[in-house]
Amino acid sequence: MRNKAHFSLSYLHSLMKRAGAERISDLACIELGNILEEIGLNISKDAWDYARHARRKTVKDRDIKRSTIRINEVMTLLGVNDNGPYQKTLR
Repeated sequence: MRNKAHFSLSYLHSLMKRAGAERISDLACIELGNILEEIGLNISKDAWDYARHARRKTVKDRDIKRSTIRINEVMTLLGVNDNGPYQKTLR
């Protein structure tokens, strides 16, 4: 498995440690990085759509927040997400 994401393994390892994991394989870190990269790309594309709709060339923090909330709501409707981890922090 290749690390196509732009996150260092040490960063992903420390992220998982902060989440409470005691032991973490490099493959788990690579997989997490790849998933985070994909999620970030989806949020970025959606945020760019919000900025263009507002006739702006600059993506702002509010575009990212709206995009994250919208994606979280879609996941909840699909039954993938029970209680979205970002609902409290972004609203």
